[in-house]
Amino acid sequence: MALPRFRLGIKDDGRVLFALPMEPIEDIGIQDQLLQRVSALAFAPDSQPGVTWTQATFEWEKPAAP
Repeated sequence: MALPRFRLGIKDDGRVLFALPMEPIEDIGIQDQLLQRVSALAFAPDSQPGVTWTQATFEWEKPAAP
């Protein structure tokens, strides 16, 4: 499975305004979890008003067994 990539629109206050998958994610459960987590990200505020666009790639990892 390809690593999930998102196009992010980040407001000047650092909150994610848009989180758009750049390709389909086959597992709907993982897609929903990733969208929730990506939408909850926060970045440093920007002094320039408006929306900053960027891309992010995520790797889904399971915790290591103890």
